[in-house]
Amino acid sequence: MFVSPPEKTFRQNLMWRLLVLLPVVIAWIVALLLYSDANKVEPISAGVAAALTALAVWVWVAAGKMELSIHSEGVQTQGTFGGKEMRWEEIATTTFRQVPLGQQAAMHFGLMGYLVALAANKGNAAGQMTLTLVARDGRKLTISPNWREVQEAVRMVLRRVNPGIKDDIRRRIRNGETVKFGKVGLSQQGISWKDNPPIPFATLAKCRIAGQQLRIKAEGKWLDNIAVNTGRVPDVFVLLDLIDEIRLGGKPAEVDPVARAAGVGAT
Repeated sequence: MFVSPPEKTFRQNLMWRLLVLLPVVIAWIVALLLYSDANKVEPISAGVAAALTALAVWVWVAAGKMELSIHSEGVQTQGTFGGKEMRWEEIATTTFRQVPLGQQAAMHFGLMGYLVALAANKGNAAGQMTLTLVARDGRKLTISPNWREVQEAVRMVLRRVNPGIKDDIRRRIRNGETVKFGKVGLSQQGISWKDNPPIPFATLAKCRIAGQQLRIKAEGKWLDNIAVNTGRVPDVFVLLDLIDEIRLGGKPAEVDPVARAAGVGAT
């Protein structure tokens, strides 16, 4: 438990609590239809509807008690079943992924889930974000779209975590090392994929996040040289910042990671 007061606290997103109610609504509709057909209560359908209602109420209350908080010492989550905390200096790497608005909800709840997701995420042009923090001892803490203002939470966490990671990787590159971000390599010579020769920085035509993927393409190429899901590229925002830094021959102004996720970049 951190001793400092939280700089900001995030609550559970209402969208996911509303989606829990969908099976309850469907169950009660079925029970009412059966009642209207037989003019009597069907014990099984009524029992299922009542059980789902009780479960939904419990989930709604439990979710309302969950919170994510950012402190000067680190980040922590708390809820009905306990919580997790991770100090800034413990975080070794991050992974980021996003899916189009409503896609995840649609997969589980169909059209109604898709519409609820769109309404709950109005104004989130970058998509539904998930940031996973990985500690040096292997512990993980995930910031998912379940939290309200997930974009701001991602910003605040990366603002604390990325500078230290970036300093270490910058030093390794200056020492002549090729640093691996998953299967993407970064060196003074350029950007490489697996064991392929690096793409020189001077020939880069595109290097940015597009939807769920990191896309990198050299000039004169029809297809991307590299197209990989961001979840498979650790510290993807550090990678993009350092690419800009090396290409521009200095330390440029950092780009907001949420803007990066929406496709904004130097190339």
